[in-house]
Amino acid sequence: MNDIENLQAQVIRLVESTSYIEKSKITSANHGVNTTSKQGLYFLYEDDSEPVYIGKIGNYKSTSLYSRLIGHGSGSHKEEFWYSKIKVPRCFEWVSP
Repeated sequence: MNDIENLQAQVIRLVESTSYIEKSKITSANHGVNTTSKQGLYFLYEDDSEPVYIGKIGNYKSTSLYSRLIGHGSGSHKEEFWYSKIKVPRCFEWVSP
């Protein structure tokens, strides 16, 4: 297994270790900048099989899962034509060192 395949396998394990989030439950209170949802990777799914979008959240300060998906106004994913097709996100979060 080369380095890229090894990294891919590690990312898949991380993704599969996280639970799906109900899109309707992504709120500022649950996934905003004052929560742990401000540093990590997120995965957006049309169903529960393959991700259709993978993104990064955070700089440990101001960008959160809520911000990326909903709260950034015209810069958030909710403004994209494909966002309505997203059924279940997953988010792998890590804590600031």
